[in-house]
Amino acid sequence: MTMKEHKPNGSEGADSFEMNNAESFLSGRQGGGSISNSSRISGSVMDDPPGAAMSLEAEEMSREISTANFSTNSVVSRQLGKEGSDGHSESTTPERKKKRVSFCRLISHRDFLDTLLMLIGTVGAIAIGCSQPFLTILFGQLVDALNFNDNASAVSNKVNSLCLKLLYMALGAGVASILAMTGWAISAERQAARLRCMYLQALLRQDVGYFDQEVGVGEALNKISGDIMLIQDAMGDKVASVIELSTRFCFGFGVGFWTNWKMTAVTIAAIPPVAIIGILMGVSVSKATNHANDSYSEAGVTVEQALGSIRTVASNAGEKKALEKYDSSLVIAETASIKLGFTYGIGLGAVLFVTHATYGLAMWYGSRLVADGQATAGEIIRVIFAVVMGGSGVGMVVPYLSGILAGLGAGYSMFQVIERKPPIDSEDLQGEILPIVKGEIQLKDVHFAYPTRPEYPVFTRFSLLIKAGSTTALVGESGSGKSTVIQLIERFYDPQKGQVLLDGVDIRELQLRWLRSQIALVSQEPVLFATSIRENIKYGKEDATHEEIEKACVLANAALFIDRMPQGYDTMVGDRGIQLSGGQKQRVAIARAILKTPRILLLDEATSALDAESEHMVQEALDRMAVSQTTVVIAHRLSTVKNASLIAVVQQGTVVEMGVHKELSGNPDSAYSQLIRFQETSEKAGPEGSFETISEKKLAVSGRFEGGSFRKPGRDRSSRRLSMRSHSRRGSSSRFSFVSDILSMSERSSSKHFDPGHVHDLLENESELGKEDKQEDIVRRQKISVTRLAAMNKPELLFFFFGGVGAAVVGASLPAFGYLLDRTIIALQHSKPGTVRHEGSLYASLFVVLGAVHLLFTPLEKINFSYAGERLLRRLRLQSFEKILRQEVSFFDEDRNSSAILSSRLAADAAAVRGVVGDAFCSAVEALTTVIVGFGFAFFGSWQLALIVLGMSPFLGMQGIMNISYEQQPNQGDQDNLNEAAQVASDAVSNIRTVASFSAQEKMVQLYARKSMAAYIKNIKRGALGGLTYGFANFCLFSGYAVSFYAGSKLVLQGKVDVDKVFLVILSIALSALGLANALRKVPELARCKPAIRSIFALLDRKSKIDPLEGKGVSLKHLRGRIDFKDVKFRYPTRPTVPVLQGLSFTLKSGTTLALVGGSGTGKSTVISLIERFYDPLSGSIHIDGVEIQALNITWLRQNIGLVSQEPVLFDDTIRGNILHGKGGKTPEDEVHDAARFANAHAFISALPDGYNTRVGERGIQLSGGQKQRVAIARAILKNPRILLLDEATSALDAESEHIVQEALDRIMVQRSTIIVAHRLSTVRNADQILVLKSGRIAEKGTYSELLSTGGLFATLARQTFRKDT
Repeated sequence: MTMKEHKPNGSEGADSFEMNNAESFLSGRQGGGSISNSSRISGSVMDDPPGAAMSLEAEEMSREISTANFSTNSVVSRQLGKEGSDGHSESTTPERKKKRVSFCRLISHRDFLDTLLMLIGTVGAIAIGCSQPFLTILFGQLVDALNFNDNASAVSNKVNSLCLKLLYMALGAGVASILAMTGWAISAERQAARLRCMYLQALLRQDVGYFDQEVGVGEALNKISGDIMLIQDAMGDKVASVIELSTRFCFGFGVGFWTNWKMTAVTIAAIPPVAIIGILMGVSVSKATNHANDSYSEAGVTVEQALGSIRTVASNAGEKKALEKYDSSLVIAETASIKLGFTYGIGLGAVLFVTHATYGLAMWYGSRLVADGQATAGEIIRVIFAVVMGGSGVGMVVPYLSGILAGLGAGYSMFQVIERKPPIDSEDLQGEILPIVKGEIQLKDVHFAYPTRPEYPVFTRFSLLIKAGSTTALVGESGSGKSTVIQLIERFYDPQKGQVLLDGVDIRELQLRWLRSQIALVSQEPVLFATSIRENIKYGKEDATHEEIEKACVLANAALFIDRMPQGYDTMVGDRGIQLSGGQKQRVAIARAILKTPRILLLDEATSALDAESEHMVQEALDRMAVSQTTVVIAHRLSTVKNASLIAVVQQGTVVEMGVHKELSGNPDSAYSQLIRFQETSEKAGPEGSFETISEKKLAVSGRFEGGSFRKPGRDRSSRRLSMRSHSRRGSSSRFSFVSDILSMSERSSSKHFDPGHVHDLLENESELGKEDKQEDIVRRQKISVTRLAAMNKPELLFFFFGGVGAAVVGASLPAFGYLLDRTIIALQHSKPGTVRHEGSLYASLFVVLGAVHLLFTPLEKINFSYAGERLLRRLRLQSFEKILRQEVSFFDEDRNSSAILSSRLAADAAAVRGVVGDAFCSAVEALTTVIVGFGFAFFGSWQLALIVLGMSPFLGMQGIMNISYEQQPNQGDQDNLNEAAQVASDAVSNIRTVASFSAQEKMVQLYARKSMAAYIKNIKRGALGGLTYGFANFCLFSGYAVSFYAGSKLVLQGKVDVDKVFLVILSIALSALGLANALRKVPELARCKPAIRSIFALLDRKSKIDPLEGKGVSLKHLRGRIDFKDVKFRYPTRPTVPVLQGLSFTLKSGTTLALVGGSGTGKSTVISLIERFYDPLSGSIHIDGVEIQALNITWLRQNIGLVSQEPVLFDDTIRGNILHGKGGKTPEDEVHDAARFANAHAFISALPDGYNTRVGERGIQLSGGQKQRVAIARAILKNPRILLLDEATSALDAESEHIVQEALDRIMVQRSTIIVAHRLSTVRNADQILVLKSGRIAEKGTYSELLSTGGLFATLARQTFRKDT
């Protein structure tokens, strides 16, 4: 359904969200998973050979318990994986542990087809459950049929009849298996896909306050992926398994009691200890798993924050700190996982010991019954197998129930969101729609406090009238409540008391979607989604034509830079618009608002990211828009609001005065006049100017900071966005010109001119890109080096040796079990009671001995391999994260290396390699010894029959081959689709205010559904193929038994083999096939893991072009701070066809200030990135104190540079933690406070309830723009760098704060080399030198007064600024 912001068109509620097309069920597993059939397929193969059922199912039970929560909850919670805003992982909260939804509620969103599939699956599962115990009846009858006392003809007839029954049973079991697996798996995939979309829709439906309090971005995304996987398991094949195993239990014990109740009563003795051990294992493993998951979640937060703000981390030389924090979480997770392996090994050994001891008891008691004539050998065998198989159902059902309970627990919190009706409901179509909107807005006696700080009121009896069609400006200091007014008008929040009225109607009585369709919002920090420029603009009007889009872009002064991009309007803007500069992003956001043609226009510092000339043009466009609209403007720069119909001065949540500019400025005592004086002082006074409110203590602090020796750089969010986005790197930069250039066609043409050097550089750059692409293709095709995998575990070689010994013994025990079983069957058929008793006791003892072997060697195997695997996992994660942090910044510019994708790879790829090296190697050793020993027994018994049974092996292995071949199909496209879907969800949730403002919730859900389509379809196919494979496996297994017994009976009748050898051969080969199947099930996992292994190796092998952890390079003892650019040419790697710097040369003398001015995208911020050495120039050189920058130690260099950018980066930490970020060693509290005072931040921080311990939320959302900037400036001040880089550092501040902060910056600039990037010429008035950049070259240079006197570009800019100010 196409959504138009200006015309509501109906919406379904969350419970009715079911599209009529394929999109309703889209969304394959986010972790790249598929419907997991391999465990159930191999489970069936293990279950069917009756003698070994209990032992192998016990191992499967333990494995399932250990992985039920661990595997499904790992990927996104560790990568995107932030916990909630309170810092705790939701999976470990008491509520999550105690509360669950019912199964009926879990499947309450099924449709008719889902119900039919589940019904069919249930019938199939019951049939499979009955087939297992029924096999024991036929097996017992075969034992009696091959009795020595019958004549040959009778034996042949009985065997033929039984083998025919086996064939019928094989056909029935195959069909039932297909129905069970396909029905439940496909139904679960459909419902999970539907729930994903429903959850995302319900999440986006919630009010903004919900995101402030209840859920963080990482937590929400974890539910869409990790929790949905748990839910899918809980209503998929695990349900089929529970039904099958429960049926097996009931039918197995029924067969046992029907055959011989005494024998059955004895064998029941195994159930209590096995159940107790299983429960104890489950509890212990669950605790260890939760502990490990919590630690991995903490590690994931570290990764997400570091990679999500990589430029900030780089500028602060914070790589080692991030690594240390990451490793500390990994150590805890490793310890917990090793304990899990220890518990697993001990528990599994105990289960196998009890199982074999019970076999011994049953054999001993059975031999007495046979000797006393109370039972036949066939009956005893039938009872033992039937009861053991039924009992194994009890043990096996525990992990599946555990998985279902985990899904029900995950469903509780998810269904809470789905069924939650928010107080501000974007899907509520009730409410009034005004026929005509005049646009009068009134805030009447409003009381308001943000939900996260209810005790800290923003407004108390706040009142304001905004007349229809007028322009009202809100001015005042940062944090006074100006942006809160806009959020109340948008109805992001409702006031606790009072009213917000539109044309006299309380907006709570209006339809919310219609209300927001009448409003357009342009914020200080523009939000763009990870799609094309065209699609971002179309959020303003979904059905907009290209002509309408172009017109909006022309009005927003965005058309020129868009047209000059290689892909034009189809250019992808990257994650959070990273491919565009700050000014370019803002102009796209403005074009989006223009396209919406709203009745109410809300501008929150809408032109703060633009240079003076661009601002002038855009401001004129906004002024034209505002003619017939009601406009609310928030501005710190008073020159932008002089023509407002009404100016309201807001201080501490109160309107202290209102009026027009002339009236307010005419009163010298007014608050507005005071703001003007602050701003005029800022614009006219140099560093020598005085400001009386700066205390002597602050001056003393200045001296202390200058003399101090601070190690690590202050951090700043713009480092990430500014460097990358503000940079002209995105292409438009080097081609942007001033207004005179825009009007000149010849100038427009000349901007495209390349000199020969550019052509050479271009070809060279494209060659490098081609090499990288070819290298990636090679990586995808390269073979996996087993030797290298083993070498990575070299430190654990001794553990591999002991684990291998344990695995070899355990593997050999399986055919040994078959041999004992064969000898027991023969012993029970002796005619002499004494012999039966004697040999029964002997073999019963040997069963107990075999159990003791398992008790010793199973823990030896599992514990050692677990230790080796976990050590490898930690090593791989740490090495991979370190390697990522070593990469040059351009590595992160590429879409395929976004923070979400890298975090996912870091979590999933290392775990995949660990699984191959640990579990797969263990299974391989077991399988090898099982096959060698088993085939030895078989050929020892009868080589003729062994060859016949061996001929059936291809059929028994056909399911494995089918599964492997399917799993090895390329899945890169599916993973790409899943990544794209995850990106859509991430964009939607993290930018919820923008989504809500444009009523784009439905659009985001539909886009998510479309992106998930391919993976969903493939998962459905995989589910169907899995059911067919599972059914074919069971058919082959049962028919294989039929053929084997038939052939054996014929050889017995022909006298070519003794009857006792028949069972030995069949059991030996069957159990060998079982062991081989157990190993083969790892092959599909290996096939799926190949891309992950290649990815790990490719990452570890990648040589960084700029390695911050290399440790090489010169560290100057005394840094003076002289910077020389010599003929520097540069293009961003992602835009090799667009020159940014074209032969730039300049010198910054030590201790002086250099200002860079010019249009947005002219290369100003690129200069800063090159000094920070985020990139290296293509040609030319950069020198620091005469030393080429490439020869300097990168860490040392960045520790001596302080960067404050236009868009501040704050982490989800306390204010204190953010100020201290990047500074090594212990820092006294008074230094933190002094830095905050210098940045004019101490007052507002101290006024917060928790002061410096206040958490700022994700991306600093709990603070206003000005507050965030001041915290970032305090961080830079605390660092005390020798080189200071300021990129619009005060752009987000009000006039008073800016004046105070600018004076503080002026003081710390003394005796420091400073480069200022500024659009506001008042901030560069006192610079020692000013460079005017145009198209990546210096157009003019000189001092402020010199440039004004020349009448050039700088003078033109200054005159425009003067006109606006006057």
